[in-house]
Amino acid sequence: MKTIFTHFAALTFAAAISTQAFAQETTTDEAAEAEAAATAQEAATAESFPTGTPVAPEVYSREKHGDWDVRCVRGTEGEEPCQLNITLLNQEGGPVAEVTMFRLPEGRQAVAGGLISVPLGTHLPDGVRISVDGSNPLGFQFTTCDPQGCFARVGFTQEVINRLKNGADAVVTIVPAAAPDQRLDLPMSLTGFTAAFTALPVPAQ
Repeated sequence: MKTIFTHFAALTFAAAISTQAFAQETTTDEAAEAEAAATAQEAATAESFPTGTPVAPEVYSREKHGDWDVRCVRGTEGEEPCQLNITLLNQEGGPVAEVTMFRLPEGRQAVAGGLISVPLGTHLPDGVRISVDGSNPLGFQFTTCDPQGCFARVGFTQEVINRLKNGADAVVTIVPAAAPDQRLDLPMSLTGFTAAFTALPVPAQ
């Protein structure tokens, strides 16, 4: 009887020791996991989580008509704004200036607006001139410059647009600052202008 009791006591003691060890092991594991979680949270707090930056709308070439490129802005709400672009070349075939044109809301004197971009080193007081088929030129003044060049804002009446549509050729004239007594005539092709201008959407009022 004593032997059985002793054996039972030994088993009970062993079970108690095993349970205590398991409890200690479980507690240790939980503590380690908690410590790891806290460390990860601290690291996450210390790190920066980028929230993203606004992406600029993308300008793409929607269609081309002759020498005129219809460029639109993708990523805007509603109808995509579009404009015409043509690059003006010198006699050597190098790009010198750029003309952009866009439709204006109906009911204005000017049916289209535009921007003429010229390089730095242009004699600004003389402005820029546009003539169609050798007619009397239209003169515009430069309004602003930046490190890329100087710019003249222009407005086109329906009469001028009709002349561009029906004309054979046009010329944009600027004056070099290094030689203010000379003129630089840049041919502006009118090939495809009518189709390109017609493709431009008319903005809402």
